Amino acid sequence: MMTFTEDGHFVPHERFMPLCWKQYAIGAEYPMIPVEPRNMKSHNHFFACIHTAWENLPEALQKKYPTEEALRAKALVETNWCTERDHVCDTPGKAKYLAGIIRHYSEYSVIKVSGNVVKVFEPKSQAVALMPAEDFKQSKEDVLDWIEALNPGLKIREIKKEASRVAPPEKQRAIAAPITMASPAMGDQPTSAPAYFAYARTWIMASQVRDAAFARWEAERSLRDDLRVSIPNRRQLEDLLGRQFTEEGVAL
Repeated sequence: MMTFTEDGHFVPHERFMPLCWKQYAIGAEYPMIPVEPRNMKSHNHFFACIHTAWENLPEALQKKYPTEEALRAKALVETNWCTERDHVCDTPGKAKYLAGIIRHYSEYSVIKVSGNVVKVFEPKSQAVALMPAEDFKQSKEDVLDWIEALNPGLKIREIKKEASRVAPPEKQRAIAAPITMASPAMGDQPTSAPAYFAYARTWIMASQVRDAAFARWEAERSLRDDLRVSIPNRRQLEDLLGRQFTEEGVAL
């Protein structure tokens, strides 16, 4: 967030200065584009549509998508609003083992195992802080169209109409939490690079099982990318992660 001053300069807001010092070089030139704030009426209406669509799924699909978040995550992946990671293991057995660990820490990712390769498709977060307004607008339409195709008996036009009664324009509903890796007892997911550094440092130092910790680190890669965590900070965290499992008494 910046302010355009009378002398023709863009000045970052004070609370963003620590992030600027970490990510930008003095004297370097950076392209800028205006970013429009998200329409929160549209945001709230979208999540009401997801809830209404999920409630109207046939029984067979309800078993496949036990929660509305599971439905939304699958729709995001299927419409390419996701990140893709490949993990190459030594053996197919290790690939299946790694897939199980990743699943534990990334509930809504789509995980596919082919031989010794684990493919992880992680839905992008639609949180206000992590997805630009234009991307959210397009992802909203893509997701709702996919859900309509999933259940031919469901008409999105009717769903939108019904959802408007739940989340009318003059009222706001709670903003759904970002779809990111689950973090038990760690509080809300961070929404800035400095916050992520403190968050990751906390869970790394509390980790007891090596494989689970490294799988969690991999699962959070897209979150680090979204928040633009600096390379030096990533290296500090990787060093801390490595040191965490060189001490006696820590499970390997």
